[in-house]
Amino acid sequence: MDNAAFTLAADSAKEIVKYSTAILTVTITFAKDTLLADRKTVPWCLGTAWMFYLLSILGGLWTLLALTGQLASASSTPGTLFAPNIQIPGLLMVLSFVLGLVLTVVAGWQSVRRIGVLVDAAADAAPVPHQTEGAPIPDGLPTQEQAPPDRGVQTDA
Repeated sequence: MDNAAFTLAADSAKEIVKYSTAILTVTITFAKDTLLADRKTVPWCLGTAWMFYLLSILGGLWTLLALTGQLASASSTPGTLFAPNIQIPGLLMVLSFVLGLVLTVVAGWQSVRRIGVLVDAAADAAPVPHQTEGAPIPDGLPTQEQAPPDRGVQTDA
């Protein structure tokens, strides 16, 4: 049994749990401002990604507990990283993390596409008003005669 291999496996599980927790926290915190179309419903891909991150966290904790149990039982029998009680939760942790990442990217992509469509639609729907030659100036705006003098850079000419 190699303690370095167990240490690396435990560190990898800790990192995946840390990243899953961070991504889950950030996406839930900022989903209202960025990813939710009507500010009420969560897109299916984002909700599913959250479930995969939660599953990844649980799989990571299961993996860490299995590694601890394997090391504790190593005193009587040689332990291995390839035992099913370590491989199954480890595989669950990694696959659910990867699926969560993919679905988070899909949710972000859909949000960017939706925002781009909304911006394009808004630009097409509201033409920019412009002043035409000879058109009356609205009340409250200074006319050319009432405008303050230009305070630009003065040159000696």
